[in-house]
Amino acid sequence: MADEPGAADVVSRKSYYSCGAEKPIDQFWSKRGPRRIVFNCADCRHRNKQQASLSVLSSSIALLTVEMRSLRAL
Repeated sequence: MADEPGAADVVSRKSYYSCGAEKPIDQFWSKRGPRRIVFNCADCRHRNKQQASLSVLSSSIALLTVEMRSLRAL
């Protein structure tokens, strides 16, 4: 019985397959509820959100550039 990990030890750390880092379980909490755990860590969620924002921004800039060129042609 002494060799078995306690419940706190089992769920105190988790690793995410993308970054491969083992992190405390509090890095995996969902914003939707205090007891919900998500599959990706907070750092990876933040990085993915930044990449998505940059993608939208670059698409918007490209669209505005095309519109400005068409207005100049008039």
